Amino acid sequence: METRSCPRSLGVSAITLSVFVVCFSIARAEWGDEQGGLQCQISSPAEIEQGMPLELEILLRSHPRNLRPGTKALNAFLRDAFLELTLTNLDSREVFAVRPYDPTRGMPVLDEGKETIPLDGTAIKPWRVSFPLATVFDSLSPGAYECQVRYSFPDKPTSWWRGTAEQWQTAGFWHGNVTSGTFPLSIEKQSAETQAILLPERLRAEISRDEGGRTRTLVRFRKRDAKHVALPTRNGHFLGWKAYQPSEPGHRMQSGTPRPDSANPIAEWFEGKSGEKVLVTIEVFETAVAAHHHWAPERSGFKVLWKKTFTVSVKDETALPKHDVTIAYSSAGPFNGWALGHDEVPETLSIERTPT
Repeated sequence: METRSCPRSLGVSAITLSVFVVCFSIARAEWGDEQGGLQCQISSPAEIEQGMPLELEILLRSHPRNLRPGTKALNAFLRDAFLELTLTNLDSREVFAVRPYDPTRGMPVLDEGKETIPLDGTAIKPWRVSFPLATVFDSLSPGAYECQVRYSFPDKPTSWWRGTAEQWQTAGFWHGNVTSGTFPLSIEKQSAETQAILLPERLRAEISRDEGGRTRTLVRFRKRDAKHVALPTRNGHFLGWKAYQPSEPGHRMQSGTPRPDSANPIAEWFEGKSGEKVLVTIEVFETAVAAHHHWAPERSGFKVLWKKTFTVSVKDETALPKHDVTIAYSSAGPFNGWALGHDEVPETLSIERTPT
């Protein structure tokens, strides 16, 4: 096994916590057994902290004489979707499986057969893949592991294939299972971490009227209404928040954390009466599920980090300058909630208010 060192580094994303760690050395595993005319090899860090994404370099090579008749190329469209990492704990012999995050992010995609790699014996360019160990954070205890990566591609058309079954057969895509050689990985215990997050101490509710006379209650907070709160966080997890009225169905949910002085309201609903008092609850949570279309953060690693219920007095702001309000709706309930599909600024998907 070839080993080479690399510098220790640590980076933090605005939405993800401590996403890039830390490789103390890089190990290149032996080539795995040839299967269907293909072999797989992996380069991996030798050590990593609990929950950190495991960045691997995947290398395939072909043996044209051993390919099945009619096999011409590797279908490289969304190839990360066909990879699986297994980790075997050397003490308990427990086996854990981790797959990359869904490369489609929950959105429709179409494979036109244009992303292919010829299997004629020429070198195949390696590619890097991130395996989110946060998805098995609670089970993957610190210790020594033996790991292996498997690439599996179906013989039948995938769900995103745009052509016909006949065109699929004519394309001659390689299919089958090929596994890498095994490689060791030491998982270290995560050191305690906290992150200071600006969170509201009070909320403001204002009534807004559009040109048609319709009223809408918008809940926001300003920077002076907030303070920094230190919250414990886990490696590799994403932050998100949701707001709701305890007495009403539905909620608004977004990735990241609530933003003060934002054009986007924390919560909003139709109608509203000046002087009335309403309850609004905000939860800040972490999850091992990356934000995507139809985001369901409760599926893995979900933990509420902060929760507070506010009593909010509604104020009629009709004396203020009018605003044009554009709202992107969903059927999630009275807050018309969105789950963002990308780690971009939430304003691009919900409410824009432009003074007229």
